[in-house]
Amino acid sequence: MLKARLKWYEGILENTPTDYSIKLAFYRAPKTLYLIAIKIEYMTSISIDEETLLSVLIHISRETVLPQPIDEIDRVTTTLSKGLRYKVYQNKNY
Repeated sequence: MLKARLKWYEGILENTPTDYSIKLAFYRAPKTLYLIAIKIEYMTSISIDEETLLSVLIHISRETVLPQPIDEIDRVTTTLSKGLRYKVYQNKNY
């Protein structure tokens, strides 16, 4: 299992650009139920500027404060049975 995981990490590193940085930002969407800010870590990119990226995240955030795609993933995964989630997490092919 460790060898498979190591190969997966090596693949990520090989396909990660070298001229990037990881940044941290906090944002709060205007139409949320909670008065908390979301912390995100993001990788800079030459294809989208940081202001546009953060603007899009704020725009697609729902009342849960999370961006809509993450909210949907959370919703879908909670409908799966515990047994199925366990099998997916234990899968050695990812």
